Amino acid sequence: MLPEDDDAPPLYDGPICIIRPDGILFTVEIEPPLPCGEGAPQTYASKIGAWGQMLAWCEQYRLPVRDQTNPKFGSRN
Repeated sequence: MLPEDDDAPPLYDGPICIIRPDGILFTVEIEPPLPCGEGAPQTYASKIGAWGQMLAWCEQYRLPVRDQTNPKFGSRN
């Protein structure tokens, strides 16, 4: 038996850490920025640098990730 729609947990609507390509660079940011001011967009020349910053924020603030560098990224993610 499938659960009722009323039993479904609410969708996550908090801050999320995003990594995305920006031309030949990579940008990582938290949307929306955290109340402490952390999460302003930061641009890196390598994906490794951006990925490291994203992981640090995710670990420190326990945030989910949206990886827009993945070619399978689409409107359903």
